[in-house]
Amino acid sequence: MTFLHEHPEFPDLIRIVSAKLRVLEGLVEKDYWVTHSLWSLKNCGLKVWFKGGTSLSKGYGLIERFSEDLDLKLDSPSLPPVASWTAESKAAIKSRQEYFRALVSSIKVAGTLVEELSDLRDLKWRNVVVAVKYPSTTDQPLPPVMRPFVQLEIGSARVTPGREVKISSWVYDHAVEKVPSLRALSGSCPSIHCVDPAVSLLEKVEAVSRRFRKEPFAPASFVRHYEDSCSILEKWDLLPDVELKALLGDLVVSGDIREWPPVDDPAFAPSADNRWISLERAWKEIESLYWGKRVPLAECAARLRHLLTRLQL
Repeated sequence: MTFLHEHPEFPDLIRIVSAKLRVLEGLVEKDYWVTHSLWSLKNCGLKVWFKGGTSLSKGYGLIERFSEDLDLKLDSPSLPPVASWTAESKAAIKSRQEYFRALVSSIKVAGTLVEELSDLRDLKWRNVVVAVKYPSTTDQPLPPVMRPFVQLEIGSARVTPGREVKISSWVYDHAVEKVPSLRALSGSCPSIHCVDPAVSLLEKVEAVSRRFRKEPFAPASFVRHYEDSCSILEKWDLLPDVELKALLGDLVVSGDIREWPPVDDPAFAPSADNRWISLERAWKEIESLYWGKRVPLAECAARLRHLLTRLQL
C-alpha cells in the first residue's frame, strides 16, 4: 500500500472527517483527490505553479469555500518548448499544441483516469482543461454545482510573487493525527508554489468588472470572486507585506490586468436591475460550497469600492 486511498478504512475516514467538519462526504473525498492530484503532478517531474481559489483555501487558508478547479502553470525540461504564448501564427499555435499534447500524456495520477476535455480547450491552444476522474466511495453526492472529478486548468499565467506552501487534505490530516505511522504514505502534503494572494485579489476584482459587462451575462461563473476578494482583504494582516498599488501597476503593464475598474463601476454598486438580481440568485446557489461564514454581496461590494478608491491609477 502506497496511498491513503488504498487503505481499507479510507471510506470510513471520509465519513468520520465529514461528521467532524460538518462537510458533505463528497466534498471531503474530493478534497483528498485535489491534494493527491497536486502531489502527483510534482511526482511526474513537473514544476508546478498554483493560483486561484483552491490555492487561497488549501494553500493560504484565506477562504472557506470549496474550489474544485486547479488553476495551474506546469513545465518540465522534457516538454517541447513553446515559441510564444500569445502569437497567433501557425508555427506558434503548433508549438503550443505539441507542448500541451506532451504535457497531458505525461500526467499520471494513481487511482484515477486522466482525460483532456477537448471541448473546453482554447482554440488557439493557449490552455487546456484536464479531468482527473476518481472512484467515489461515498453515497453522499456532490452538490449539483460541482463536477464529479478534479478539473485541471492549465496554461501560462502570472506566477510571481509567490512562495512555497505545504498543502494537505482533511482526511490525511485526521489520519496522521490518529495514526502517525500513516505519514509515510505518499500523495499528501506537497510543497507547492502558490501565487501571492495579492495577485489573486487584484485579478479577481478585475474579473468581476469585466464579466459583469460581458454578454451573455453568466453570474455563476464569477460571483464567488466577490467573497474571495473580501476574505483576502479581511485577513490582510496575515499576508506578506505587498505594496498593492505598485503590484497593480506592474500587472497592468504586463497585461495581466486588462482594464482596472473605476470607483463608480456598476459591478460594485448594488441596484435593483436584473443583473444584480441574477447575481444574488447565483450567490445563494453556491451556498453548499462554503463551510464558513459568508459575506453578503452588498457588503462585498462596499469593501471593494473602498479598495478601488485606495488604488485609483
